[in-house]
Amino acid sequence: GLKVVVLSTNPLHGNKIDPARFADGLAACRPGFDVVLLDLHPDYGPLNQAIFERCDRVLVPVTPDLPAIRAAIQFSELSQELGLRERVAMVVNRANSGVGVADMEKATGMRAFGEIRSGGLLFVRAANEGTTVVEKFPKERVAADFDALAGRLLMRELPTPAEKGFMRLFSRQREAVRA
Repeated sequence: GLKVVVLSTNPLHGNKIDPARFADGLAACRPGFDVVLLDLHPDYGPLNQAIFERCDRVLVPVTPDLPAIRAAIQFSELSQELGLRERVAMVVNRANSGVGVADMEKATGMRAFGEIRSGGLLFVRAANEGTTVVEKFPKERVAADFDALAGRLLMRELPTPAEKGFMRLFSRQREAVRA
């Protein structure tokens, strides 16, 4: 049930895309999908701004290191000016390897929508075989993190930490959704 569309086969042609037309096309296709997920280049140009205007949520991937946190703070500040503040959240990548999530939330002013722990070489091994970590290593905890993130995107109920035990908020669901 997953469909992938490539915006342009050549990144130098991205500026030839009419932002309003593209955003209108996205809005037209939304009724046919549970979730439309866009991986955007990190900029504030006309195309991204047109997409931001029509999106329900902006998820900012942030790693627990100073340069990434500084960039997230900048985006968080700009999100107010862009009218996005209430729709912005972060996905903490490598959540178990650096600055704590609570400290990242405090510093950036964004709540953590999801946490993906470090998968190390699992990502490299999966990519080298042309697959995802979730498909290649479904029993690894990082795969459960992606399942939990997908569940949140689909607005499925997730167990609370008290229900699942400490540090198990992102445990595998029975009816897992593949990210």
